[in-house]
Amino acid sequence: MEVEQTIYLEFAEKPAEQLVINPHWTGQDLCVIIAERVWTHLSPSALVLINKSGDVLLDPEQPLSAQNVLDEDRIVVLRSRRKPLSGKFYARLREAEMGDVYPIKWQPAIIGRPGHVRDKELLAVDLEWLPDGLSVSRNHAIIYERNEQFFIRHIAGEHNQTAVNGHLLAPNENHRLHDGDAITLGHRQITLSFLLSLAHGV
Repeated sequence: MEVEQTIYLEFAEKPAEQLVINPHWTGQDLCVIIAERVWTHLSPSALVLINKSGDVLLDPEQPLSAQNVLDEDRIVVLRSRRKPLSGKFYARLREAEMGDVYPIKWQPAIIGRPGHVRDKELLAVDLEWLPDGLSVSRNHAIIYERNEQFFIRHIAGEHNQTAVNGHLLAPNENHRLHDGDAITLGHRQITLSFLLSLAHGV
């Protein structure tokens, strides 16, 4: 016999709704059910789920049970702020010290550390766990695409810097990125390499 749980969905634009779920569902499964039964004019990928118990952003790929979604939990359902990329290129950042690679899958893609739960949705490059990660601002910089070109914008303010190939960016300055560019962040000079190639099948 399958275990069932009851959760409550909270929306900004409509009354809360009760929903019986299977805890083995993934976050994406839950988004599909919500799109089919509740927010029928939105696609599942347009939804973001936040568990109010701990203000946790739910991972679409992980089972709800693995994300500590419990009976009677209240899940906030929001419209996603992620915008798609063109799909022509595969962009990623490689951190120099540990070698970790961070794919850029949406825009704006935040580089920084976890902050407000609503901003976690856009956090593509989480540097908090690096030895000097705390020297980076929570919302330090963003990467975005325009007309099949990639840009970085420094959003941390003048007291915590971003540089591209040694060029310091002013607050809110936009700088075009090219394959192999070196991005340095913060006073501890955390370095990321911007890597760009054609997507598979292009």
